[in-house]
Amino acid sequence: MPSAELHLSEIARLVSVVKRALASRMLEGHFPAKNGPPRLRSKRIEMNRILSIVVGCLLLGTANADITSDVLEQRGKQLHSAIKQTYKQLLDTRSLKPSNDITEVVVRYIPIGTSFDEAEQMLRNSGFRVEHRPSANPPSTFPWRYDVIAVIDSFDWTAFPSKVSVSVNLSPKAPGNYDKVSGIHAVIARSDL
Repeated sequence: MPSAELHLSEIARLVSVVKRALASRMLEGHFPAKNGPPRLRSKRIEMNRILSIVVGCLLLGTANADITSDVLEQRGKQLHSAIKQTYKQLLDTRSLKPSNDITEVVVRYIPIGTSFDEAEQMLRNSGFRVEHRPSANPPSTFPWRYDVIAVIDSFDWTAFPSKVSVSVNLSPKAPGNYDKVSGIHAVIARSDL
Protein backbone atom coordinates (compact mmCIF):
# COMPACT_ATOMS: atom_id res chain seq x y z
CA MET A 1 0.00 0.00 0.00
CA PRO A 2 1.39 3.47 -0.87
CA SER A 3 2.40 5.68 2.03
CA ALA A 4 0.48 8.78 3.05
CA GLU A 5 3.28 10.83 1.54
CA LEU A 6 2.20 9.91 -2.02
CA HIS A 7 1.29 13.26 -3.55
CA LEU A 8 -0.54 14.07 -6.76
CA SER A 9 2.73 14.88 -8.55
CA GLU A 10 4.04 11.40 -7.70
CA ILE A 11 0.78 9.83 -8.88
CA ALA A 12 1.04 11.79 -12.16
CA ARG A 13 4.62 10.58 -12.59
CA LEU A 14 3.58 6.96 -11.95
CA VAL A 15 0.68 7.29 -14.40
CA SER A 16 3.04 8.53 -17.14
CA VAL A 17 5.41 5.61 -16.48
CA VAL A 18 2.53 3.12 -16.66
CA LYS A 19 1.22 4.81 -19.82
CA ARG A 20 4.61 4.54 -21.52
CA ALA A 21 4.95 0.90 -20.50
CA LEU A 22 1.46 0.06 -21.73
CA ALA A 23 1.98 1.97 -24.98
CA SER A 24 5.16 0.06 -25.73
CA ARG A 25 3.40 -3.24 -24.96
CA MET A 26 0.51 -2.17 -27.18
CA LEU A 27 2.84 -1.45 -30.10
CA GLU A 28 4.45 -4.87 -29.63
CA GLY A 29 1.03 -6.47 -30.08
CA HIS A 30 0.50 -7.73 -26.53
CA PHE A 31 -3.12 -6.51 -26.47
CA PRO A 32 -4.74 -8.18 -29.49
CA ALA A 33 -8.39 -7.69 -30.32
CA LYS A 34 -10.77 -10.54 -29.43
CA ASN A 35 -11.86 -11.17 -33.04
CA GLY A 36 -9.65 -10.87 -36.08
CA PRO A 37 -6.32 -9.13 -36.42
CA PRO A 38 -5.10 -6.77 -33.68
CA ARG A 39 -6.65 -3.34 -33.97
CA LEU A 40 -5.26 -0.14 -32.55
CA ARG A 41 -8.64 0.94 -31.17
CA SER A 42 -9.11 -2.17 -29.04
CA LYS A 43 -5.53 -1.85 -27.82
CA ARG A 44 -6.15 1.73 -26.78
CA ILE A 45 -9.33 0.74 -24.92
CA GLU A 46 -7.51 -2.06 -23.11
CA MET A 47 -4.65 0.29 -22.22
CA ASN A 48 -7.08 2.84 -20.78
CA ARG A 49 -8.82 0.16 -18.70
CA ILE A 50 -5.54 -0.99 -17.20
CA LEU A 51 -4.46 2.61 -16.59
CA SER A 52 -7.78 3.37 -14.84
CA ILE A 53 -7.32 0.40 -12.54
CA VAL A 54 -3.75 1.43 -11.68
CA VAL A 55 -4.71 5.06 -10.97
CA GLY A 56 -7.71 3.97 -8.92
CA CYS A 57 -5.54 1.68 -6.80
CA LEU A 58 -3.00 4.45 -6.27
CA LEU A 59 -5.67 6.95 -5.23
CA LEU A 60 -7.42 4.48 -2.92
CA GLY A 61 -4.13 3.52 -1.33
CA THR A 62 -3.27 7.19 -0.75
CA ALA A 63 -6.69 8.04 0.67
CA ASN A 64 -6.72 5.04 3.01
CA ALA A 65 -3.13 5.25 4.18
CA ASP A 66 -2.86 5.83 7.91
CA ILE A 67 -1.00 8.96 8.84
CA THR A 68 1.01 8.40 11.98
CA SER A 69 1.17 10.90 14.82
CA ASP A 70 4.84 11.49 13.95
CA VAL A 71 3.88 12.55 10.42
CA LEU A 72 1.13 14.81 11.77
CA GLU A 73 3.58 16.37 14.20
CA GLN A 74 6.14 16.93 11.46
CA ARG A 75 3.55 18.45 9.11
CA GLY A 76 2.29 20.68 11.91
CA LYS A 77 5.80 22.02 12.50
CA GLN A 78 6.29 22.51 8.76
CA LEU A 79 2.99 24.39 8.56
CA HIS A 80 4.00 26.67 11.44
CA SER A 81 7.34 27.34 9.74
CA ALA A 82 5.62 28.12 6.42
CA ILE A 83 3.23 30.55 8.13
CA LYS A 84 6.18 32.26 9.85
CA GLN A 85 7.99 32.53 6.54
CA THR A 86 4.91 34.03 4.85
CA TYR A 87 4.50 36.50 7.73
CA LYS A 88 8.17 37.50 7.48
CA GLN A 89 7.77 37.98 3.73
CA LEU A 90 4.76 40.25 4.33
CA LEU A 91 6.79 42.28 6.84
CA ASP A 92 9.88 42.49 4.61
CA THR A 93 7.86 43.71 1.63
CA ARG A 94 5.81 46.04 3.87
CA SER A 95 2.63 44.49 2.51
CA LEU A 96 1.13 43.34 5.83
CA LYS A 97 -2.51 44.48 5.85
CA PRO A 98 -5.14 44.14 8.57
CA SER A 99 -6.22 40.87 6.90
CA ASN A 100 -3.88 38.73 4.77
CA ASP A 101 -5.17 35.60 3.05
CA ILE A 102 -2.77 32.66 3.54
CA THR A 103 -5.15 29.89 2.49
CA GLU A 104 -2.79 28.64 -0.23
CA VAL A 105 -0.04 28.17 2.39
CA VAL A 106 -2.31 26.11 4.67
CA VAL A 107 -3.77 24.03 1.83
CA ARG A 108 -0.25 22.80 0.96
CA TYR A 109 -0.18 21.03 4.35
CA ILE A 110 -3.89 20.35 4.87
CA PRO A 111 -5.34 19.58 1.42
CA ILE A 112 -9.07 19.51 0.79
CA GLY A 113 -10.29 15.98 1.58
CA THR A 114 -8.07 15.53 4.65
CA SER A 115 -9.92 13.97 7.58
CA PHE A 116 -11.05 16.47 10.21
CA ASP A 117 -9.24 14.55 12.96
CA GLU A 118 -5.93 14.76 11.09
CA ALA A 119 -6.42 18.42 10.13
CA GLU A 120 -7.24 19.40 13.72
CA GLN A 121 -4.23 17.47 15.05
CA MET A 122 -1.92 19.10 12.50
CA LEU A 123 -3.19 22.53 13.55
CA ARG A 124 -2.68 21.71 17.25
CA ASN A 125 0.87 20.55 16.44
CA SER A 126 1.38 23.85 14.67
CA GLY A 127 0.47 25.84 17.80
CA PHE A 128 -3.20 26.56 17.08
CA ARG A 129 -5.97 26.43 19.66
CA VAL A 130 -8.68 24.40 17.91
CA GLU A 131 -12.27 25.21 18.91
CA HIS A 132 -14.93 22.53 19.40
CA ARG A 133 -16.88 21.29 16.43
CA PRO A 134 -20.22 23.13 16.18
CA SER A 135 -23.44 21.18 16.52
CA ALA A 136 -25.65 20.54 13.51
CA ASN A 137 -27.84 23.49 14.59
CA PRO A 138 -25.64 26.24 16.02
CA PRO A 139 -27.43 29.38 17.27
CA SER A 140 -25.42 31.67 14.94
CA THR A 141 -26.53 32.73 11.46
CA PHE A 142 -23.03 33.45 10.14
CA PRO A 143 -22.07 31.58 6.94
CA TRP A 144 -19.11 29.96 8.73
CA ARG A 145 -21.21 28.79 11.70
CA TYR A 146 -20.47 25.12 10.94
CA ASP A 147 -16.70 25.65 10.49
CA VAL A 148 -14.13 24.43 12.97
CA ILE A 149 -12.01 27.44 13.86
CA ALA A 150 -8.36 27.28 14.90
CA VAL A 151 -6.49 30.34 16.19
CA ILE A 152 -3.04 31.43 17.28
CA ASP A 153 -3.97 34.55 19.29
CA SER A 154 -0.56 36.17 19.61
CA PHE A 155 1.50 35.09 16.65
CA ASP A 156 4.09 37.89 16.92
CA TRP A 157 4.72 39.40 20.36
CA THR A 158 7.25 41.85 18.92
CA ALA A 159 4.55 43.62 16.90
CA PHE A 160 3.34 45.55 19.98
CA PRO A 161 1.30 47.81 20.02
CA SER A 162 -0.33 45.77 17.25
CA LYS A 163 -1.67 42.28 17.74
CA VAL A 164 -0.97 39.66 15.08
CA SER A 165 -3.06 36.51 15.03
CA VAL A 166 -3.55 33.61 12.63
CA SER A 167 -6.86 31.86 12.10
CA VAL A 168 -7.90 28.87 10.02
CA ASN A 169 -11.47 27.85 9.24
CA LEU A 170 -12.08 24.21 8.29
CA SER A 171 -15.42 23.72 6.53
CA PRO A 172 -17.37 20.43 6.63
CA LYS A 173 -19.15 18.86 3.64
CA ALA A 174 -22.50 19.42 5.30
CA PRO A 175 -23.68 20.75 8.66
CA GLY A 176 -22.54 18.35 11.38
CA ASN A 177 -20.62 16.11 8.93
CA TYR A 178 -17.02 16.34 10.18
CA ASP A 179 -15.65 13.44 8.18
CA LYS A 180 -13.47 15.26 5.62
CA VAL A 181 -12.45 18.90 5.19
CA SER A 182 -14.26 20.38 2.19
CA GLY A 183 -13.04 23.97 2.46
CA ILE A 184 -10.29 26.00 4.11
CA HIS A 185 -9.88 29.71 4.72
CA ALA A 186 -6.84 31.07 6.53
CA VAL A 187 -5.68 34.61 7.41
CA ILE A 188 -2.98 36.45 9.23
CA ALA A 189 -4.73 39.37 10.90
CA ARG A 190 -3.16 42.49 12.38
CA SER A 191 -5.08 44.78 14.69
CA ASP A 192 -3.97 47.80 16.69
CA LEU A 193 -4.43 47.58 20.44
